[in-house]
Amino acid sequence: MKKNKKKYKIDKFLFVSKDELENNDIGFDKNELKNAYNDLPIKKKIYFSFEMRVSLMVMFCILLLITSCYFILKTINFGKNEYIKYNETLDTNYSVCLEENTFYKDKCLNEDLEYISKIIDKIKINYKLDAKLSKKIDYNLSYHIVSLMKIYDKTNPEKILYQDEQVLVENTNIDTRNKIMLTKDVDIDYKTYNNKVVEYNNQYQLNTKSDLEVSLYIDEPNETRKAQTVTIQLGTQTFGIKKSKKTQISKTITVDHNKWDDTNTYTALVATILLLLSLILLLKTTRLVLKVTTKKSKYKQKLDKILRDYDCFIVTARDGYESNVSKKIIKVDDFFELLDARSALRKPIIYSKINEVKSEFIVEDDNVLYKYVLKEADL
Repeated sequence: MKKNKKKYKIDKFLFVSKDELENNDIGFDKNELKNAYNDLPIKKKIYFSFEMRVSLMVMFCILLLITSCYFILKTINFGKNEYIKYNETLDTNYSVCLEENTFYKDKCLNEDLEYISKIIDKIKINYKLDAKLSKKIDYNLSYHIVSLMKIYDKTNPEKILYQDEQVLVENTNIDTRNKIMLTKDVDIDYKTYNNKVVEYNNQYQLNTKSDLEVSLYIDEPNETRKAQTVTIQLGTQTFGIKKSKKTQISKTITVDHNKWDDTNTYTALVATILLLLSLILLLKTTRLVLKVTTKKSKYKQKLDKILRDYDCFIVTARDGYESNVSKKIIKVDDFFELLDARSALRKPIIYSKINEVKSEFIVEDDNVLYKYVLKEADL
């Protein structure tokens, strides 16, 4: 045997037990062989008992089933009310734009002034909405803008003589998937409304009061509310404008889960994957338990006992074993005879699985091949 340990075929030492090394039963130099044996890499493996493996598999299977049931319930959770906090801030601004004139340099005037009717071109109104939901949902929120011109008795505002309502902005959805923000500009043709009031008073020889209300309405699933209003005086030489104060609303809204959405698709997909994984794991656990608990045949019992008790002497041929046909084949009737041949020849026992009911154990020398055949039919 060469002294250069690096040239050893390591798999040879896998056939040698520790006792044989210590007792020097195999005919090689003891020190060299022990050094080569000690140089083999030792892989530490974490060992789990059968009971531990089954317990872990069952626990993980139960965990997967519980999680999948949770997502299934979320998927089919129709008709259940969910309470979500809704916070809203609304504000309105306006500016009064003028026709060409000799006195005012600015094209548009700011709020809180008194304005001259004859030089007004248009009034620009800007509505701002900033809202937030405590949970990201597809909330059905929309808005529309309406103008209401009213002509009423000068001494009693509740006595309406004439009114005309027009929809300036049709019902429009507000995107609620992200932060809810709305900025909407509306231009009011002041001259048209004002001329109509003047014509009405002249035709019927009346001394009335009138104004124009331009209101932003917020449409929610359960209500429509007037959110902000700008009131413009009409029919006078000079006029003022009033607007609603900045408002803040905090309330709890009720959401009914009665339709399929992207969230349902996601939860259904997760539930399906987890359920399949739990069923696969349950099947593997069942097969593992049955494999151990099911009574084995005499052939299987004897084969397992040989492989277990003499594993230090046995090498498994994974893809079958082909021997030299020119060698003399000696068939032995008992596995213990093959053990004697192994001890005499100092060769490993080669295990070859022929099929599910037949196996061969072989000890091969230069000229002779000893073979023990284990068959279910013989048992």
